[in-house]
Amino acid sequence: MHKKYMKYRFHSFLARCFIYFVPLILILLLSAQNLFSAEVTLAWNSNSDPNLDGYKIFYRQEGDTYNYDHPDWAGNHTETTCTIYGLDDNTTYYFVARALDVEGNESADSDEVCYETPESDIPHSGTSGGSGGGCFIATAAFGSYAEPRVRLLRDLRDQCLLTSTPGRWFVRMYYRYSPFWADLINIHAWCKPIVRLALMPLVGIS
Repeated sequence: MHKKYMKYRFHSFLARCFIYFVPLILILLLSAQNLFSAEVTLAWNSNSDPNLDGYKIFYRQEGDTYNYDHPDWAGNHTETTCTIYGLDDNTTYYFVARALDVEGNESADSDEVCYETPESDIPHSGTSGGSGGGCFIATAAFGSYAEPRVRLLRDLRDQCLLTSTPGRWFVRMYYRYSPFWADLINIHAWCKPIVRLALMPLVGIS
């Protein structure tokens, strides 16, 4: 009776770990683009119009036109700087500002400025840190770098994660922090089945 109860408690613990760990992975994947893609900070001289109500910022890429119906940033008359997030790496962007009065009238465009975002230092597939790099946590959990499920996770990394900016950021963060956790998994063998269970949804979509 006691063994059955302990087995039930263990399976319940595994289930809770699975429920909490998998959403964490998904949240990291979905939020990476907004939090860690390229950004640029713009600044401008204040407009002296006494009826000034605020400013709007618009941006475009080469060959595109500005969408004046949807500003990429809007602020009140006291703000003369803004930061635009979510830009792609190694891409040229063009920016204009417009002033807005209390009646909703907009000025003409400011002088256009351009900015080329730097190339990311996140590894791309086929380069250092890309295809062929170690899946540290998966290797520790499944016991071998050559284990079929580890190979599937490497394929997921190379074919899905390394082909996008947020995915490459996730891989870079993984390589930075996962060796520590992989060491813990190797030291505490009891947590290996928990990690394997948590990785199975990723294996399933690989």
